[in-house]
Amino acid sequence: MTFTQFLLQNDYASLAELEEASQATVLYGGRLGTALIELGLMTPDQVDAALARHYDLPVIPAEWLAKPDAAARAALHVDLVKRHRAFPLNFEKRSLHVGLVDPRNEAVLDDIAFASGCLVVPYALAEFRFVQLMHRIYGVAPSTRFKTLLDEGARARVFRARETQRSHVADERANENDALEIGPLAADLSDGAEAFFVAAPALPLAAPKPAATIAAAAPRVAASSNKSGLAQHPAEPALEIDDTPILLDRRAARVALESLERTLAESGDRAQLIAASIALAARFAETAVLFVVRDGVAAGLAAMRGEEEIDVE
Repeated sequence: MTFTQFLLQNDYASLAELEEASQATVLYGGRLGTALIELGLMTPDQVDAALARHYDLPVIPAEWLAKPDAAARAALHVDLVKRHRAFPLNFEKRSLHVGLVDPRNEAVLDDIAFASGCLVVPYALAEFRFVQLMHRIYGVAPSTRFKTLLDEGARARVFRARETQRSHVADERANENDALEIGPLAADLSDGAEAFFVAAPALPLAAPKPAATIAAAAPRVAASSNKSGLAQHPAEPALEIDDTPILLDRRAARVALESLERTLAESGDRAQLIAASIALAARFAETAVLFVVRDGVAAGLAAMRGEEEIDVE
């Protein structure tokens, strides 16, 4: 997988944040890790750890970054270090430990091994770290962009601002979704059995078919909602399928979800619990299926697609 996919899958950043960082690399160049540090989305240490995990390599010891080994530096000419963006970090027993911006480039590894006459042990080195080391150890002047980025105080201020922004976004989402919390079942769906859902793929509430496209049809939506008596709050954008607008009414959706939640919390009737459970799951996925498992055997119990019950088989 790409580094972007790895970061998203492991919750280092949200999709919107990664898109923002990717756009920065298009506009200003450089590696994704550099943009993430620049935008305050990750610290240099976090980028180091993420790169090591992504490439399945050890994390560079902090003492090597703080004070690279002089014997290691002597093994490679500075021109080769610049050309391959491969910084010599430590030397021991004919092994040269090297931090590389591209640690999986076999041609670069071969070139370094030939030039040094050593066994090369690669490590993932963030572009930011390479520029930082070149400036501190070899006196190579950074570009204007990196000169700002190397200012630790400036980085800390950007990172704190981003953390505050993330906190506000999280609070807003929590407030927005308070009414959508799903509580535990009030009773077991069947005696001695474990019930679970398989629901895929995940889609928004009252989701359209995958081919649906967002349409800028606010006036049409407002008119439609007036007729139905639901226009006591701002209308949301319409979704069009075959030119037929569908209104996603959050308030109506919340009322329905609250009703299902109350059933799950209060009802002791098995049939009602099953119906409410599958209806609730179907609101968050295109297809929802409820299974009951007993003694390692799964049996289909109920299935829904949208608002329609379908054959569980």
